Amino acid sequence: MKSLLAYLDADLPEVFSYSPLCADGYGVGAQRVAQMEERIAILTELRDSLVHRMPWLAAPGDTADEQAA
Repeated sequence: MKSLLAYLDADLPEVFSYSPLCADGYGVGAQRVAQMEERIAILTELRDSLVHRMPWLAAPGDTADEQAA
């Protein structure tokens, strides 16, 4: 992933077209996305648990029902 960071500030297409030559890289990217999704789920669960116990910590506009969902 570090090798991709340099491209984040470049003018890139909105959506990349698929290239069979990059299949290995796509696999690495897919693994990284799966890891991020797992971390997001864990952090979301932790946040919801904390806000459930201390509802005053909820972001403005959030209701307790939305946080508990």
